[in-house]
Amino acid sequence: MRSANYLRGKTPVKLVYFERFRSLKKAMKREWQIKQWSKVKKEALIRGDTALLKKTIVSRLRSKLQSRAKSKDYSPERSRGKN
Repeated sequence: MRSANYLRGKTPVKLVYFERFRSLKKAMKREWQIKQWSKVKKEALIRGDTALLKKTIVSRLRSKLQSRAKSKDYSPERSRGKN
């Protein structure tokens, strides 16, 4: 098992958070999702700080919406006349 080899020599390891899933596929999907999070967000999950988790979700959505709005401002018609 690769994970057992990875953890060998990295002791002591302490389990601080876990979730149960009915299928391996769902568990792996959740693991990937959490691995993409920032350290601050992972620590909030471990502490059970739902307020901070919600705050990070809202700020991430806000930044996505802002970047989409900026990309919609670009118009190919505007750039054609500059050549």
